[in-house]
Amino acid sequence: TEQAAHQLNKLGQFEYLAMTLRLQQSANNNILGGMILKEEESLFSRPISTEIIDRLGGGDAFAAALLHGLIRKWPLDKTINFAGAAFAATQTITGDINYLTEQELLAMASGDLQGFVKR
Repeated sequence: TEQAAHQLNKLGQFEYLAMTLRLQQSANNNILGGMILKEEESLFSRPISTEIIDRLGGGDAFAAALLHGLIRKWPLDKTINFAGAAFAATQTITGDINYLTEQELLAMASGDLQGFVKR
């Protein structure tokens, strides 16, 4: 995946290149996260084991959360963990809209999955 990101980065002049990551354990159990590449620095989010309810909206949630962190000028590690949490959380919600708050996603991004596990 990191190698693919570096190859994609050669196709243009990108300030950032980011993508979701999915390790499929079974049809409804996946380990989810994301990565971001800036110049030669690659950062990966914390992997989050997720029971998939609905796959719709995950990429949109990831992109929106990534942009949110970049606009707020968060450090890249905080931004990619926030985006990975948004991606994973959205997969546990029916429909394609993530209704979690910034605070809930930041808690997940820092490794606090208590609320996430209760879903």
